[in-house]
Amino acid sequence: MPPSLRHKYTFTSLPPGPDNPLGAFWLGLDHDHIGIHGTDFPWSIGWAMTHGCIRLYPEDIKRLFRIIQPGTTVKIIYAPVKIGTQNHRVFVEVHRDIYNRIDNFEQYGFDLLQEKQMTQRVDLEKFRRALERQNGIPVDVTAQKEEEP
Repeated sequence: MPPSLRHKYTFTSLPPGPDNPLGAFWLGLDHDHIGIHGTDFPWSIGWAMTHGCIRLYPEDIKRLFRIIQPGTTVKIIYAPVKIGTQNHRVFVEVHRDIYNRIDNFEQYGFDLLQEKQMTQRVDLEKFRRALERQNGIPVDVTAQKEEEP
């Protein structure tokens, strides 16, 4: 159990069972007390409510636990701006920089857009507004094609 939770539970480890907030499965990472696990509060997935771990839905950690091998390399990627496509549309999902790792958030977003070579496909004003909002909701930022005369 992470030291930050010991004050709440008054013991250093939690026994398995339905009241265990870590769920039924635990995948430990290199650091002591940090891992990938389930949760008994699925509504908390996607919110910055963790004590250092990565929480998954119970059905997802169960599936991952079955296929992962001890010693598997895990790479954690910090990506508060995600850009993707679906059905020829461009979407951006922007989260707050909760760890304050990015000096110029707007520049970071536009650099990512350029890196993915999508600048021409995006309405830059819609993209800029999504970067300002930082609400974690995917937004369609596809540029409208100009109609031919």
